[in-house]
Parts: sequence; C-alpha cells; structure tokens
Amino acid sequence: GRRRNLLRELRRLWWRTLALRSAPTATPSTAHPMRRGRTAGAPGATAAPPPSASEYAEIASKTYFSDREVQGLYARFAELDADGDGLVGADELCSMPELAMYPMLRRMMARYNESRSGALSFGEYARALSTLSGKATLAEKLQFAFSLYDLRGDGTAKAPEVFNLFKLFTGMQHSDEKLQQIVANVMQRYPKGITFADFEQLFCVADVAKMTLNL
Repeated sequence: GRRRNLLRELRRLWWRTLALRSAPTATPSTAHPMRRGRTAGAPGATAAPPPSASEYAEIASKTYFSDREVQGLYARFAELDADGDGLVGADELCSMPELAMYPMLRRMMARYNESRSGALSFGEYARALSTLSGKATLAEKLQFAFSLYDLRGDGTAKAPEVFNLFKLFTGMQHSDEKLQQIVANVMQRYPKGITFADFEQLFCVADVAKMTLNL
C-alpha cells in the first residue's frame, strides 16, 4: 500500500545518493560543487617517495589487492596526486571518471581519512577502493554504505540526517515538503532511527552492485 510505496521511494532515493556512476574525466576548468582547490606544491618541491616493498605488502594485507595490484594502484594514485605531496584530495579524485560524479565523495573520504586532513594517503586510498571493488563482501559494502549516513557514528540514521542528505543530492527533483513526507512516513517504522539491521532489510544484492568499481 501507501507505506510500501514510500519505502520504495526511500530505497530509490537512498541508492541514488550512493550509486557510483561513470562520467567523463573532470578537468581543472570544470565547475563542480565537490571541488575545493588545494594549493599546489611549491615549485621545486620534492615529491613524496613511493611506498617501499614492505609498505606495499602491509597495504595488501589490509585490502583485497595483491602486492602487484597495490603497485598498480599506486601508479594511478601518483597520477592523481597532481602536487606530488603524497595525498589526494576531492579535487584530485574528481579526475577519476568513476568518481567524478559520485555525490558522496567527500563523505567517503572522511570515512577513510584517519588523520582528518581532508586528503587521503595512499594506504587510505587503497582501503577505500578495496571496499568499492568487486572483491569486497556484500556485508562490507552494506556496512560502508550505512556508515555514510550514520553521521554521528552512533549506529543509527535519524530523520534529519536522512532528509538533509536526500535534499543535498536530489536537488530540485523533490520539494522539501515531498521529501519530508517520505522521510517522516518511513521513520514512523523506525522511531529510534534506522539501524544497520534495518538498513540491511531495505536493500538487495543488485543495489549493492551499484557501489562496485571496475578496477
């Protein structure tokens, strides 16, 4: 009935914000709401050295990638690291066609950016791509997806969090009134917030496949 339709709409909106989409390679001159310039390295500055063999092995042990695959990822990382500081920010990640139009890019970066610097080290970059790769398990992808909405890290996604994210990423497609109606009606089923267990019930394998990058 009506509630089922609202749940279907919530599910569609939720995955619209999470889905990874192919897009043309972004260029520095392209205006993009996710971009926030980082200062390029000073002329003549020494570029960050590549990882050592032991560092490659350590990263491989924490991801689904082999040592050889990790080395391949570093080659891509070095291309993205325009200023050679050993870190990639959202503006640099936007040059990846797979991520250029990903609306949750900054949230994804925060999820893996342990230093809270706003830019990912190579290890953080590799772990993020591991979760988004086809090698990650269904459970890991779902946990990652839920963490993007659980802004406070308390294990639940509350109505204001869900509404604000939907509003941010659906733009003018829905009025505030329509979004509030969708969220309010759905949250009647989850008065204490949507838990991870609830979140799992909303989605299926086909949905999670939308969060897989072909690396």
